Amino acid sequence: AISHPDGLGDFHAQATAWRALATKPPLAENARILRLAAEDAIKRQKPDEALNDFELGVQADPTWAQGWFNAALLTGELGFYYDAADHMQNYLELLPDAADAKSARDQIDLWKYKAGQSPAAVK
Repeated sequence: AISHPDGLGDFHAQATAWRALATKPPLAENARILRLAAEDAIKRQKPDEALNDFELGVQADPTWAQGWFNAALLTGELGFYYDAADHMQNYLELLPDAADAKSARDQIDLWKYKAGQSPAAVK
């Protein structure tokens, strides 16, 4: 699992710049194709493949918030709780005011607890 893809510059700076855009750019084409592959893997009940495709998708387009969210859910489902919390934090960095932000933060706390970390460490 990945958290902040190598070679893509500072994710925090990218997220800040993306949030500041009045009009968000469309999903990068290669990320769109990976989204389709991930959705297909989910239909075929292949969560490992789906996770791989979502993670490749956010490498291709680090500002793909829904990709981070989906990767977080799959990573948590597979028991990689620390990585799941990190992925969900990336989602929240892109969409801090999302309608599901509170439940996403709660999920981060739960995953951090399951990973053996103090939920108070969540920022």
